[in-house]
Amino acid sequence: MTATDKTALYSLVYRSTARRPLAKSDLENILGSARKTNLEAHVTGLLLFTDGKFMQYLEGPKAGVLAIFEIIKKSSLHHAIIDISQRPLASREYGDWSMAFLADVDAHVLPRGLEDGPLMDRLEAETTDTSTPARTQLADFWKKHQIPS
Repeated sequence: MTATDKTALYSLVYRSTARRPLAKSDLENILGSARKTNLEAHVTGLLLFTDGKFMQYLEGPKAGVLAIFEIIKKSSLHHAIIDISQRPLASREYGDWSMAFLADVDAHVLPRGLEDGPLMDRLEAETTDTSTPARTQLADFWKKHQIPS
């Protein structure tokens, strides 16, 4: 494997269903763990959760992205995992976020670390006719499950 292979960027999007109802504290623990693991693997992205469903976008070195996906597939929290998209990536789309997060556990009490405004603006602005299928699905997921103001 060449140095280029090790640093080439890769993206992955999946959906899954939570095996059990998750409380706000469960989601905060998931987010904390994901941010730590992603930082160690040089992976960034975003995690959406609503109505017991997860959708996650991961980007970074291919080995790191795939290693994190293997952890997710083995997790007792997820089932019915659907691999939506895997592809090489020219540049990071969410490089500023170790893991951006949106959840609607309670429409009036947002989980700590929620970055909804920039995420929504970015998804809507970047979803065009030339968008990737993954980006379109993420934007559709967001629009369908927006938290009321």
